[in-house]
Amino acid sequence: MYNRPVFVYSLNQACQKSDWPLHKFECPALVAHAEKRGTTSESDEGSTEGNVGTVFVPSETVRALGRLVWLHSREKSDGSIGGQRKEFELLESHRDKLEPSSPQTISYTRLGHALSSYVSHGAPDTNKLLELRLGSAKDIVDLLSKAGALSNAHTLSTPSLTPIGVALSPVAALINHSCVPNCVVVFPKASETKKVPNEMLIIAIGKIPPGEEVQIPHTLGKQKILQERYFFKCHCPNCETTSLVKTPYVDSRRALRCASKSCEGFLPMPRLDDSKLKRTEVQCLQCNIVCTIEPPAIADAIRLGEEGLERAEELQFSDPERAFKYTSNLIPMVSRFFHPSAHPLLALSRLHLSLLISRLDLDRSILDEAIRAAARVAAGISAVLPAGHPVRAVTYAELGKLLAVDEYYPEGQEPPEPTSAQLDPKANLTWVAGDEMGIPKGFERLRLAHHTLMQARQELLIGFGHSEEGGAVGKEVTELARKIEQEVAIWRKAGGGKRPVSIS
Repeated sequence: MYNRPVFVYSLNQACQKSDWPLHKFECPALVAHAEKRGTTSESDEGSTEGNVGTVFVPSETVRALGRLVWLHSREKSDGSIGGQRKEFELLESHRDKLEPSSPQTISYTRLGHALSSYVSHGAPDTNKLLELRLGSAKDIVDLLSKAGALSNAHTLSTPSLTPIGVALSPVAALINHSCVPNCVVVFPKASETKKVPNEMLIIAIGKIPPGEEVQIPHTLGKQKILQERYFFKCHCPNCETTSLVKTPYVDSRRALRCASKSCEGFLPMPRLDDSKLKRTEVQCLQCNIVCTIEPPAIADAIRLGEEGLERAEELQFSDPERAFKYTSNLIPMVSRFFHPSAHPLLALSRLHLSLLISRLDLDRSILDEAIRAAARVAAGISAVLPAGHPVRAVTYAELGKLLAVDEYYPEGQEPPEPTSAQLDPKANLTWVAGDEMGIPKGFERLRLAHHTLMQARQELLIGFGHSEEGGAVGKEVTELARKIEQEVAIWRKAGGGKRPVSIS
């Protein structure tokens, strides 16, 4: 007999109360699922199941779909369609595009079985499914297709963009996607006075002329994946230019690095599908030097990088040490060929940075390594995303906060005292994100931290909204920049010496 309790935690009593109309349906389903999984070896087909302690819970995809089904079932008891369901029905179903033996069809079949079992509190129950308006396979496939197995959903994230769940909004799902978006979806959580402090917002990150389509970003990926998984082909300027333009053009997401160490320019990616092409020459679009490229070596680097990235992502929580070894070994190899903005180097760099930050509390000696990693990510992100994009804004905030941390010095070493030239308010900053050579020390690092945080603040105000004060991260960055500004002023007034004690 299974007798372990199943708990769902809410942020506070208000959240618990507002969620109860849906959770009262979810609660018995979760308990039934835990009992079933606790007494059998059977697992949900097609869904990655989470084991919280010793209590089994369905994947977030199955849970989100279940909540959607219960939400729709309680809207109208007379068979008519309520407002929220009507919005959902406007979404496009790709049921007619599914091939019988395609991976997507197989995935939908397994997910449909998992969902049917979950909302039936055990094995699929025809009567219960009829009550929930899932009386036929067509109904289930339509639901999965319109939800896109949640490809029409948005990642629910913390104000710092850490993924924590799934958010479903039919209105937001109607907005088309682009690699060059003019809007973003965020959860800024800035105002404590709002009734719903963490609501989804659509924020314009640039001027949108009357009549121009509103577009939000999609996860960076290959056109083939977008087409197969989401039945979507991106027609944004970047993707169209890459295939149509005959003049030299480089998509920063597929850019090779120039052979000149002093140049940050892009090299165009050569053809990788021609087995006879062993070596070719391409010209840097910035410094114009001609570089010799070996396509087979680049293809191998992409393959190894993507395989290693996938493995490291699988291990980042269960075995972070092994994940760290993967990223540490792969980044130097991939960096030989690719610009910091290119895939898979950018994704590897972002994962490597998160692993470094998680180790900082235990090993302060890796602070400079973390700053270099953050600078590499900032250089890559800024080449891919427009100013004001939330990911770019948070990336700069992360770099600024790392630069603001008290420096690590081995026992017996002292931090350098600033010179009079460095204390001069008109002195130039000598280090920029992307330069991995020498990181400024002491006073110059503090100035750089302030400069980076102020840049982050400007972009946070765009990406998370001026009315939201840049969200929770914007408020944090503003306060940290204020404290650093006070430290810099005290240091200048003292005419040098050691770093002042942080001001609260």
